[in-house]
Amino acid sequence: MKVRNVALLVVTTMVVAGGIAAFGGAGAAYSDTSVICPATDLASFTLGESDYTVDPIFCSYPAFAGENPDDFYCTYDASSGALVTDNDSSFCPATAPEGTPGATISTTPEPASATVGTSISDQATVTGGDSPSGTVTFVLYDNSGGSGTVLYTDTETLSGATALSGNYTPTATGTDYWVATYNGDANNASVTSGAADEAVSITAASPTISTSQQPASATVGASIADKATVSGGDIPSGTVTFNLYSNSTGTGPALFTDTETLSGGVATSKGYTATATGTDYWVATYNGNTNNNSVSSGLSSEPVTITKALTSLRAWPQLVELEPFVGVGSQTVQATLTSGGSPVSGQTVYFTEGSTALCQATTNGAGVARCYISWNNQSLLYRTNHYTATFDGTPGYTTSTSTTLVVTFIL
Repeated sequence: MKVRNVALLVVTTMVVAGGIAAFGGAGAAYSDTSVICPATDLASFTLGESDYTVDPIFCSYPAFAGENPDDFYCTYDASSGALVTDNDSSFCPATAPEGTPGATISTTPEPASATVGTSISDQATVTGGDSPSGTVTFVLYDNSGGSGTVLYTDTETLSGATALSGNYTPTATGTDYWVATYNGDANNASVTSGAADEAVSITAASPTISTSQQPASATVGASIADKATVSGGDIPSGTVTFNLYSNSTGTGPALFTDTETLSGGVATSKGYTATATGTDYWVATYNGNTNNNSVSSGLSSEPVTITKALTSLRAWPQLVELEPFVGVGSQTVQATLTSGGSPVSGQTVYFTEGSTALCQATTNGAGVARCYISWNNQSLLYRTNHYTATFDGTPGYTTSTSTTLVVTFIL
């Protein structure tokens, strides 16, 4: 329990400012007037919060600004002014003086918590006193001491005992504090709410992220990307990180990762070349900033279906020249392998004539596979036949075949 340090205090009577009666004796009753809280307690601590709407009336005497009003208080009978409760380390005056309670102000932050970029305001209600009229000044601080830079100020006229401030849009996270002051009138003194009474918690805004695969389906060897749009919140800026996974749970090493800066609320990843069939999944994460929380797309919301690349194989017609008297001939067979109009290199192509294997060759940078065949057949006079080129496919490429004509002439 807090105990005040008071060296020596002798109290006999207390004169109320303005000529209001001095403290009466215990049990004294007042007629035709109200009972008000003593301006100070016996230790000369000034009246803090008071409540005349209850009986007994409540009078607090804080030891320092911002102290809980329930730490040190006195209560008095609303009719007689007699002390009812001494919770002030025995420093409560024995009686309360008669008089008309001054105006009081109660306030309500609208709302008590908000996000950066949304509006806040304050409402004040002035009661008691002598029909208070006039204005209320609202001031918003970034600290509970009511000092330093004022974030916002506004003065509004009382209407029906209430005034509502204009709207203020917070620009930073933290805790701000409203202080409302009734400016008084000819019959009522000014009164101010506590500097720490109206805390408003300002938290980071929560934007949303929408994404679009670029494209949603592709073939092995094709380039894919992801596009993210971040909206809402408090003008989100910063970066988006794109991760590509081979599963819908976002686990294991990412196939690809890339971080890009937002521009106009949009970011697009660099391209990734698909290397295997299956379903891959993009996950885009806006990394947030001082005033905006981070947000990610769903782990399975962006599937990209990767299929085998279609191939095309073209075997070229060949003319074979034989020298029958020598009985020796030669033949070149070739085929070109492409996918999407581009040559496919490093793949094996097989050449056959009917069920007879002729040869095999690997495609070069131009996608061409070529091999040579020698003939030994002195009885060959004239014939026309076909050969077939076959590509058996890979995990990333479909199979393809092509048959073409071979014409043999005798020289």
